[in-house]
Amino acid sequence: MSWLRYELTPEDAATWTAMDASYARYQAVEPPADAADGRLYAEWADLDAEAEAERAHAERAHAERVAGRPMTCPECGEDAREQPPADLVNWQAHGIAEPGWSHRDGSALCPVLGPSGGYQPAQPQAAQPRPEPDAGVARLDPPATLQVARDIRQAQTRSHLTRQAQQEQPGAIPRQYMAAAIRRLDVTGPGPVLRGRDAAADTTARQPEREAGE
Repeated sequence: MSWLRYELTPEDAATWTAMDASYARYQAVEPPADAADGRLYAEWADLDAEAEAERAHAERAHAERVAGRPMTCPECGEDAREQPPADLVNWQAHGIAEPGWSHRDGSALCPVLGPSGGYQPAQPQAAQPRPEPDAGVARLDPPATLQVARDIRQAQTRSHLTRQAQQEQPGAIPRQYMAAAIRRLDVTGPGPVLRGRDAAADTTARQPEREAGE
């Protein structure tokens, strides 16, 4: 049976209610109500211990990752050094513990708002690793004019290849030679007679040549 279709029985509902109440008493640091409640307290304590161990492990792993990286001021980004600031400031008079970090020039880290609402030196943070070359660099599309020029060149290339392919087809070359020969024919002289639009177009095309010859 799928757990999505599972419905709590009255006994299960009572058990969950008792466990919720037990955990609420455990969080409130109240003594267990009975022996069963005491066993639940032990379970809650084990779960808390496991969660604390996982949190400590995560903190240690984070500390190991940042151990080899320099620390910086989170406000200005300048390098920070683990040395009390050289500023002549009575930190105790302001209710602030003496900072353990400072800028490289000896000044305290940049001020930030503290939990009490007053200003206090910022806590250093690990410097962020620099990105690898070309990492995260946006790839810009070519300008529209460049794309148009590319399209024109590609169209010209395809047109040239198409004409060449037509010439290589069987029967294409004779037709091309015939078309060229017909264009060179003079309709007034001996030879095949052109009719219709072909004759008119050829006569118009040949008119300047005849006028030049006359």
